[in-house]
Amino acid sequence: MYPSNKSYFLSLFLFISFLLGGCNTATQETDIANKRFESSETLHDEWMGAYFKGKKIGYIHGTTERGRLAGQPSIMVKSIAKIEINIENQKNYTELEQEAFIDKEGKLLAFNYNQNIMGHQMVVRGERRDGNLFVEIDAGGEKRRKKIPLSENTYTSGLIKEAILHRGLKVGDEIVLSIFLEPLLTVEPVSVKVLSMDKGFVGGKETNIFTVEENFKGITGTLRITEGGLTVEETSPHGFQLLSLGKKEAMAQGEALSIVDLLLASKIDVNRKIVNPRSLHNLKLKLKNIPSHFPVIDDDNQKIISSIKGKEASDYIFDIHVRPISDAGVTIPVKHSFTDHYLTSDHVVNADNKTIINKAREVVGNEKSALQAAKKIYVWVNKNIKKRLVDTVSALDTLKSGEGECQAHANLYAALARAGGIPTKVISGLVYSEEFGGFMYHAWNEVYIGQWVPLDPTLGGFPADATHLKLSEGGLADQLKIMALVG
Repeated sequence: MYPSNKSYFLSLFLFISFLLGGCNTATQETDIANKRFESSETLHDEWMGAYFKGKKIGYIHGTTERGRLAGQPSIMVKSIAKIEINIENQKNYTELEQEAFIDKEGKLLAFNYNQNIMGHQMVVRGERRDGNLFVEIDAGGEKRRKKIPLSENTYTSGLIKEAILHRGLKVGDEIVLSIFLEPLLTVEPVSVKVLSMDKGFVGGKETNIFTVEENFKGITGTLRITEGGLTVEETSPHGFQLLSLGKKEAMAQGEALSIVDLLLASKIDVNRKIVNPRSLHNLKLKLKNIPSHFPVIDDDNQKIISSIKGKEASDYIFDIHVRPISDAGVTIPVKHSFTDHYLTSDHVVNADNKTIINKAREVVGNEKSALQAAKKIYVWVNKNIKKRLVDTVSALDTLKSGEGECQAHANLYAALARAGGIPTKVISGLVYSEEFGGFMYHAWNEVYIGQWVPLDPTLGGFPADATHLKLSEGGLADQLKIMALVG
């Protein structure tokens, strides 16, 4: 069983980022982000231990400095996080480095972001100019540029604490910030509320400590900071915790974060064992306590046959049925106005990349049938990409490395199929795992060949079996909404 750890890498990224700190093609370069920051004063220098369910798994070092960026008075907020992860009895490291620059009024100027997860690197840099954020991204060896419209209230993920402090800390205050999530290239709302203020000791001195609640996509975390801006602690419902420590204690060796523990944290238990799930053609499944605002999906492959809706949470019974595939005689490239969106490319699904296009041509050959071409790509990805719990950053990255978890398989399948002219979706949801004895977060695909057909290039299945419950379709930004459900 190779479920995805993507949702928890996102949780880890968001957790660390929040503490420390629609897109159009553009050609402008990010000039400011390339210039050197000249520091004149260090305002804060913080060390924290990172914990998962009480076990120390790494550290975070954060600094805040006053100086000049490209000659302009500014403040730099910088954080470096290093987390040790145990995958298949091998120690690996996740490293996140962020730099964000704000002017004297607290507005975003520019940022640099570097992510290295088990050797798979992504670099994002951006500059705010004329009401837009001009972004350059290098993911898996491919560079792209984007222009993203911004509001006055937009910050990067590493600037949330700075945004709170800039407005002042007053119990009862609540604000909604627009946060640009660097690796996802998307702006999302984060609500922040100051819950309480208590006296406490930090560094041997008594000070006011504020408790702040952060809410993102239904995930609520708690941040405790001093009125001067020092972090005391942050916790999240997923079991992550950051604690203020001295440098030596923060950098002390801990215990590698077990990827199995991460996966088990997302498991949804069931009342009975499912035998031979990969061969199952029909399943009735009841989900309980789903937030009432969550957009559950009812389509041709899964039907909601009953629901009990409450003010805060609802229960649903789904009937998932594997439909027979009929060859409608559709040929490639498939051309329908309603499927155009599912032929597009981005920095994760690089369908327009020459290497991806050439591989798609090699796999499909002279095949003209959309059904048979989709099957050929499915067989190739399933057989040739090694199934490992490795978090790649793009389809191109997966193709080059030849390995990845289910998200990597789904992204690569989507890129190859789209490059071959077949409309393809990336699906996120739950699938039953015999290994773990419950439902786990998983990613797979749907292709349009005259009808939308679900398929699983990781676990196998064309069509996918009936234990696949779809919760979301789209890229990583679309998957964010299910983070509050999984785990």
